[in-house]
Amino acid sequence: MIIRFNKAKELKIVPYNDELSQAWYRELNRQKDNIKERYRIHGFDENDTYDNAITKLKKCIGLIQLYDPSITYGDNLNEQHLFFESMMKEEYFAKAPSIVKTAIIEYNLIIHRLESFGSKRIVCTFNSSRRFKLDESHQERFDFDQEPGTVCLNYCHIGKPYYDLYHDNDDIAQKIIPQTEWCADFTIIYKHGKHKPFDASAQAWLDKNGYEKKSWGLIAVGKVVRHLPDYLDGINYIESLNSREWYKEIALPKNKMK
Repeated sequence: MIIRFNKAKELKIVPYNDELSQAWYRELNRQKDNIKERYRIHGFDENDTYDNAITKLKKCIGLIQLYDPSITYGDNLNEQHLFFESMMKEEYFAKAPSIVKTAIIEYNLIIHRLESFGSKRIVCTFNSSRRFKLDESHQERFDFDQEPGTVCLNYCHIGKPYYDLYHDNDDIAQKIIPQTEWCADFTIIYKHGKHKPFDASAQAWLDKNGYEKKSWGLIAVGKVVRHLPDYLDGINYIESLNSREWYKEIALPKNKMK
């Protein structure tokens, strides 16, 4: 696939040759014309500062408050994440005016941006409800050991996985959902920020909280095969390649064959 960005920038991505990666690639090809989020591009714009994101967040909250004054701004991103979860409940979101729905979606994007400072990654999601169950055997493929340019399945639940609770020091989350499904959504990792490889400290945290090590990290399904531009803006569209030659030789790395 070729991801074409604004200002004539592009990346070529290819899937690995295992069954899950190929299934994801077929689903991506099916959904490629149905992009939902085009601007979750983190770490590629030096003008995209934390303070600017906070200003945008406050503006968003101000608009939502015209409909629901109980949504307030605070410095704790974990609390802001809770607000989003409450606003995404069907009985709330369905009744909200269109302008408020747009603000809620933007609110979530800004929260993700604030949580992503220090990382360098590209996230693309799609307007599709199609979800596919991960097999138990896929658990061994979750990790945070990605080389720059690795394409991974994106977390596709509304809530937080265990690793985000741990890295965010979040003790107030209500929807705690390890990843059990996948869809066409993907993330391209160039640099992790808060997310670190699983270690003894993480295991101790799991034991203390009564959790098992489940879905800890990301599943790699492909690789970027064209150089990385130094600046990226929004995703314009995704174009499929007719020839299989682009990914015939891309084998799943040995360290991912678990």
